[in-house]
Amino acid sequence: MSINESRLLKLESVLEIVPVSKATWYRIVDSKKELKPLKIGCGSFWKESQIKQFVDSLENEENWFINHPKDKNI
Repeated sequence: MSINESRLLKLESVLEIVPVSKATWYRIVDSKKELKPLKIGCGSFWKESQIKQFVDSLENEENWFINHPKDKNI
C-alpha cells in the first residue's frame, strides 16, 4: 500500500472524487459497511484506498445510484 492509498480524506475531498451531495454520500455509507468512516475527534475520515475501491466497484454495479432506494428521512 502506498502512502497515497493510506491517506485519510475529509468529506469534502471524498465528494470531489464521488460527485454526489452530502445526503447521497451518507445514504451510500449507510448501505455499504466497507465505507464506514474513521472517527477522529469530531471528524469523519475515509481511507483513500476505500474510496478508490468503491469507485472501481461502481463499474460492476451499473445504475447503482438509479436503483438504490432513497432514505425517506433525508
